[in-house]
Amino acid sequence: MGDLPSHDDARYRVRLLGSFGIFAPDGTRLPITSRKSIALLALVALARSGERSRTWLQSQLWGSREPDQARASLRRELSNLRLAINPAQGAPLLIADSRRVRLDLARLDIDVRELNADVANARRASLTDPGALLEGLDVPGEEGFEDWLREQRQHVAGLIAQLQIQDWERVALADPADDPANGGATPPGRKPSVGVVAFTLRTNDQDDRAIADGMTDEIGDALSRFSTLFVALAGPRPERPLDHSALCRELGVRYLLEGSIARDRDTIRIQVRLTDGVVREQIWAQRFDATLAELFAVQSEIAQTVAQQIDSFVEIAERTRAVTQRVTTPDAYHLYWRANALFRQWERGPMLEAIATAQQVLELEPHNAWASALAAFCHSIVYSFGWADDPATTRAAALSHYEHCLRHGENDPFVLGYAAGTLVGIGGDVEIADQLSTVRWQSTPPRARACSGVAGSIWPVASPRGRSCGSNRRSA
Repeated sequence: MGDLPSHDDARYRVRLLGSFGIFAPDGTRLPITSRKSIALLALVALARSGERSRTWLQSQLWGSREPDQARASLRRELSNLRLAINPAQGAPLLIADSRRVRLDLARLDIDVRELNADVANARRASLTDPGALLEGLDVPGEEGFEDWLREQRQHVAGLIAQLQIQDWERVALADPADDPANGGATPPGRKPSVGVVAFTLRTNDQDDRAIADGMTDEIGDALSRFSTLFVALAGPRPERPLDHSALCRELGVRYLLEGSIARDRDTIRIQVRLTDGVVREQIWAQRFDATLAELFAVQSEIAQTVAQQIDSFVEIAERTRAVTQRVTTPDAYHLYWRANALFRQWERGPMLEAIATAQQVLELEPHNAWASALAAFCHSIVYSFGWADDPATTRAAALSHYEHCLRHGENDPFVLGYAAGTLVGIGGDVEIADQLSTVRWQSTPPRARACSGVAGSIWPVASPRGRSCGSNRRSA
């Protein structure tokens, strides 16, 4: 490796999609063949800050071994990796101390991180059929790594699917004063989109940078676990004030999450806010205070709280926007959120309109599981509340949409919640409804469960007239 460029700005390329490979600036493939070394490099490369603790790496790759054996194995793999990828001259790519392992991300082009950072600038030619993340790699017996890899593969598949959506978003966001229009091309599977901007420092102590980066990483990780959101990383933005509209267009998102870290003696103050970048309106903000001693213990809790709030406020904002804006073009995304807002009025007229609107979505996108799940649930409400002119036909429609949504979205917690509520509404198999509900809660992050019932926040405890949801069910 002595002939490799020694200047520190030479860029290396890491391919994690499909068959793994790491390439020197001159195109030479570097020799890494050990499965554990490949897994170790991927674990560090996909950390939002490019850094992992030794303890965490040991638990992921050698969790089945005794601690001393795990530490020795990590030392050996790190030694092999340093020999393989660190240049003979100049700064190293892989840096490790007694506590942490870090990659110099400024000198690495990593295909998956390109997707995370800015889908629009990803090398699209290489994404025609990129293959799975770390295709063919497994580490038998290490459940920690296998769980991580499974979750990352799902996340990356979603990012790749989002490529076609980003182009549409840029057109839709080009003129905030007008209603979105896509020229007749409605992208499938769109979700509300949030860009996460690296938290800023309001102190002169650069040691607090690690706190800001850690909080950004934690919140980004927490948000990415919500199947209802698409999350893009904006990275650090030194320009201030931030041009929200321009950044939204750049990332192809509608909402931006920003935050700041300030210190008052031993107290760390974390300020977070969510902005609709298209109309330049702040829609949510919250402040958290914690002592430095307790910060690391509560950091994950704060991140989860923020993620729950954002998921909730984005959903409310999408429903409100869908109702208040007129539909000028056939837009499945807009129509879906309009239907979602209409049914929550819990009146017969809006409920029937919600069904008709969900049907419009399915005419545009026949395999849209969210729309069919919503249609199933609305039919079950009409049936359960005694609003149906033909109860048998309404119940049959609910079952038809129920089967359709599970066929096309059986692993989506959003779909499972509506499906469970549908079974309750039509007097179906309660045990199956309970199973759907259980799977839903197991596959979604912890969130506030203020409403009772199988379908969580979807199924109401009582109708607007005060009667129990099941009390007016009519037999078919």
